Amino acid sequence: MIPYVLAVSAVTAILVTTALRSGPMPRPAPLIAMLVLYGLVWLVGDTFVESHVNLSLLGVVLLAAAVILGPPGAALFGVAIAALSRQAGPWWARLFNMAMVGLLASAGGLVYPLVGGRSDIGEVVGAGPLLREVAVPLLVADVVQALLNVALVVGIVRLAQGIPIRLQAKRMILSSGAVYLGYGVLAFVLVVLWLPAGLGPMSILLLLVPLFGAQWALAQYSAQVASQEASLEVLVAAIDTHHPEGSGRSARVGDLAARTAEHLGLGVLEVNDVRRAGRLNGLDQVTAGSGRADGARMLEGLTFLKGAATLLAAPDPAPVGAVVVAAAARFDDLVHRLGMPPAEALAALSPDVPVRVTEALAWSWDRVPAPDLADGEAGS
Repeated sequence: MIPYVLAVSAVTAILVTTALRSGPMPRPAPLIAMLVLYGLVWLVGDTFVESHVNLSLLGVVLLAAAVILGPPGAALFGVAIAALSRQAGPWWARLFNMAMVGLLASAGGLVYPLVGGRSDIGEVVGAGPLLREVAVPLLVADVVQALLNVALVVGIVRLAQGIPIRLQAKRMILSSGAVYLGYGVLAFVLVVLWLPAGLGPMSILLLLVPLFGAQWALAQYSAQVASQEASLEVLVAAIDTHHPEGSGRSARVGDLAARTAEHLGLGVLEVNDVRRAGRLNGLDQVTAGSGRADGARMLEGLTFLKGAATLLAAPDPAPVGAVVVAAAARFDDLVHRLGMPPAEALAALSPDVPVRVTEALAWSWDRVPAPDLADGEAGS
């Protein structure tokens, strides 16, 4: 973990140094204005999407800095933001987040002119040249920043929690890929208003409405996800209330099943369904019937729990996700209800559970969930 963070910090230092030597320093006024814009974005805050994925409008500011401030200015801007940020958590997490901001800002500043981007866009005349010499290079820089963000976050999440790189990368791209394109559009608008339109720092005022509108839209999506999770918590609370001797069991089974599914390389949506099915594993015991489908019937009408209901009612031969949920539930009962040592509990599962599932279960049992990470973009 720490070697990885130090390696990212070293790469950031190299990129910042390269950017600072690549051209003249920006004038103080634009740099100060960009810092003011960052302050406004900081006040708005980030929007949580799902595990390890937050979205922030800082991406717009970092991207626009590549054009408005040039490579040296973008690097200085990233370093200033990193220095001003105050975050909780262990020192290595703070260092990682600071290094990421500096790396993304420097990379954007270096890539934009490298692919033909113009810094003197006030002299660019016509829509065609503006698209070729500003919009397209800006889009390339946007993609590079997005890929770097994904790569660095999946790396540290892999080391901290063991989530497969492919799974976490897919999760981040599906959750925030389209938003990064929106970042590029907003950054292009800001650049055009700032330079060709001649508004300079005043363009920030015109951009605040779409900036806050975009954040509002992200917040609505986040609120919808939170509402679904709240509905899930009501069902989980009913299960734990019905079985007070198993209080906390639903959360343990759900978390263990999800980590096992992640380690097995199941898809993003499958892992989410496994986590929910694990938390609802005891639902059939709350119903009057004894069949596995009885609990699943209670979920009818809750479309966001359709996948979990399918796993809970899965017939034999059950899909891998259903096997993982059942194994995690049995393992939890053996360890917490019967007091069996984990090694013996795993051995008791072996006759009925595929080897690869028990191995993934054992690996997941020994893992400690990673602390929250925040990088100012996706994954932060």
